[in-house]
Amino acid sequence: MSDRAVGDVVVTKLVPPPVPAALVRRRSLLRRIATRGRRLTVVVAPAGWGKSTLLAEWCAAQPTDRAVAFAGLDRLDDDPVRFWTTVLAALSATGLEIGTRVPASPQAGGPGLWQAVVPALVNELAASDTEVVVVIDDYHRVSDDGVHSGMRYLVDHTPQTLHLVVSTRREPPLGLARVRATGYLDEIRAADLALETRETARLVRLVSGVELDGADVALLRAKTEGWPAGVQLAALSLRHHPDPGGFVQRFAGDHRHVVDFLTAEVLARLSAELRWFLLRCSILDWLEAGVCDAVVGSDDAAGLLREVEALNLF
Repeated sequence: MSDRAVGDVVVTKLVPPPVPAALVRRRSLLRRIATRGRRLTVVVAPAGWGKSTLLAEWCAAQPTDRAVAFAGLDRLDDDPVRFWTTVLAALSATGLEIGTRVPASPQAGGPGLWQAVVPALVNELAASDTEVVVVIDDYHRVSDDGVHSGMRYLVDHTPQTLHLVVSTRREPPLGLARVRATGYLDEIRAADLALETRETARLVRLVSGVELDGADVALLRAKTEGWPAGVQLAALSLRHHPDPGGFVQRFAGDHRHVVDFLTAEVLARLSAELRWFLLRCSILDWLEAGVCDAVVGSDDAAGLLREVEALNLF
């Protein structure tokens, strides 16, 4: 099963993205992910907060007594057959004999697919002598209830030999409240990923070669709220800029690089309905369902605001 699965999956999905040359090491976060005894670690933040970079850096630093299976998802994995084929391929790529006794194939499909695949996978992981870390990147690409059901089962029945690490732009429906109550959950969110002032200065220096003074670094950090992509985009514009301090003073969300990033990575991925809702409500200082309904002329603002929150768009 495992050999066949690797052949069915694009190999690059099973390899963490390359660690960028201009890297600000997040040592405290790396230590948190490396903590033994965790059942589940979730990295939840919007686009550009460095989730994939953090996981790539962590995977590269793993000791040899741990097997790390990496699965980078794409839109085609929003399907139980494709999803579990990708996960099994990631496990096979570690060289471990895990997945060999999973029922003949996920190819059978059907709504009960996970009921055949996941319990067998749990049993194989539990019997392994090697600690296994399964990293699933870009889980926000999944909306299929069958995939979520299988993942909740895996989370609820995680053996001691398995540490599951999931990165996503939106809240994953994985029963986090239950795991949180057991103490086996670690949550890394945007506030944790935000760059501190000294990290902001280092990233600017690495990307642009510019050494900003303390006041300008603090201002840039405040304007971006530590958003790594924002700092990176500002640093790119600072290269060869004749007036770094003046640039930082003028830098804002309407900078063309920031607009291009948000358009491609955030707005383009939203439904037309949600984009229209956000556009109409952008004039408000405070988003409250009744006021939003009045502005938009609708009666479903409460549901849309819950979706905005779940997507981490705030």
